[in-house]
Amino acid sequence: MKKSLLIFGLVLILPAMVSAQELINGFNEAPSDTNYWFFESVASSETSGVQIAYTDEQVHEGAKSLRIDWTVQASETWGGFTNLMHISPDSTAFDFSLYTHLSLWYYNASPSSIPGTVEFRILLKDFSEIPLDTEDITAGEFWYSHQKILDMQPGWNHILLPLEDVKTQSDQGFWLPGWAGAPGNGELDLDKIKAYKFEFSIDGSPHNSANPSESGTAVGTIYLDDLRMVGHRNPVINYFDTTSTATNTVITGTGTSSLTITDNTQDFFEDASAQMDWKVDASESFGGFVAVRFDLPPGEFLPDMSPHTKLSLRYNNLVPSSVPGNVVLRFQFHEFSEGDDQEEIWFYETRAVLDSAAGWHQLMIPLEDRGMGVPPNDEGFSNPGWGGVPGNSKLDWDKIRSYEIAFSAAQPGSFSEGTVLFDNLELYGKRETDFTPPAQVEGVAAVADPNNYFNLVIWQDVPGETNEKYDVFASMEPITDLDSPNVEQIGFGIPRGQQTLTHFLYYPLEDTDVTYYYAVRAVDKPGNVGDFGVSDPVTNKAKG
Repeated sequence: MKKSLLIFGLVLILPAMVSAQELINGFNEAPSDTNYWFFESVASSETSGVQIAYTDEQVHEGAKSLRIDWTVQASETWGGFTNLMHISPDSTAFDFSLYTHLSLWYYNASPSSIPGTVEFRILLKDFSEIPLDTEDITAGEFWYSHQKILDMQPGWNHILLPLEDVKTQSDQGFWLPGWAGAPGNGELDLDKIKAYKFEFSIDGSPHNSANPSESGTAVGTIYLDDLRMVGHRNPVINYFDTTSTATNTVITGTGTSSLTITDNTQDFFEDASAQMDWKVDASESFGGFVAVRFDLPPGEFLPDMSPHTKLSLRYNNLVPSSVPGNVVLRFQFHEFSEGDDQEEIWFYETRAVLDSAAGWHQLMIPLEDRGMGVPPNDEGFSNPGWGGVPGNSKLDWDKIRSYEIAFSAAQPGSFSEGTVLFDNLELYGKRETDFTPPAQVEGVAAVADPNNYFNLVIWQDVPGETNEKYDVFASMEPITDLDSPNVEQIGFGIPRGQQTLTHFLYYPLEDTDVTYYYAVRAVDKPGNVGDFGVSDPVTNKAKG
């Protein structure tokens, strides 16, 4: 169906879990990139490994599924493993933060040949603390989930896995055991997932300690299909599934500008996307525009956006602007904080969309108030005074009743057109509200161990925090300023609960008594830095 100029429509704000989904891997065809999958097995086994094929032998969704013939040997006392991993290329990462669950369908065609010993694991590789282009595959935090599915009889079954840190071994989320990877911040950062793994792990019960190479080996075959993210984590402003039949929107424009909206059911994220075929007649001295506004009734407002940092909008620019560089995409808020007759209009503008190549992209719109009287740009929202009233001169994120998508041409007398798809306008990110620094660290002291040439620095965790980290400093002079050139930082980001740091002492040529002062400060999760506590001086022997 289609909507044309001055037709009305309905804004949709729907429950998050019903149809929310984004495909990660449909396993419908073999990738052209020969490095798409990375394969890894326990080093002590020559028989462990996987063989994969894209096949239509068993299919749940689409044309094909991924067949995995797996073999894993308990060549270590703890068992063994084999896996396959897909890495997001270059400096990119998978962003799972918009969703609540991973969804995966599986068909266990050949159950494990040694029942009760092998589990299927889904792993996420979190690169939140290291550069995304790091090539070391052992870097990052490895988050595990554990699925006891490899003894099941053939048939299609479903894994619906919460994207949560459950802090223990489970099939109901992820945890960070520390078996592999490298230490990070200890938190599951869903917007920094560098890779995902499918792993087959055998326990140590079939291990042959007398001859490890003869340890028990399990084999099996499983088909995987339709890996996707489901369940929106944040409020969705518009799914754009039925935009053409909406009854609470209005389209306006200059001159002969037009906007035709169609529900595109061939190219979308969930049920449909909004296809907008736009034409801008720049018939005015300032240029021209065509826009569609989505309204709520008087007294109703969109979800409060203040807890969030961005709006996420999916777009696919099917037909770029016929006049490159002439038309910008604007997103406009109509805000009514001062009453129903006091409409403030706040503008965001980007040049990144309407001249871009086709293909689905994610536009991140900063939820930042840029103030009054400044022209719009892509750094947030401003009120340039082009329409509405000044109101209270600030953008009240909980008083937005309408939003508008506008195609705006700058060159008077020009005529531009194009086609773009929109889908899933939703809130994104969490705005930090904690600006209170941790308390001053107490109990800072040092215990000398002259036989081993070190001081053991100790302190007490600060009250009222849960995920704070500690920095430790040392100086041969009393510490009053951590930025002093005589102060050296010797401990970085030490987690809560450790409460100790070993400071090894060295001195040129020969053993010598040295005196040190120590300071410790706490840094909370949002990055607020507390006052440092200091120790009394401690004298100990430094190794020459």
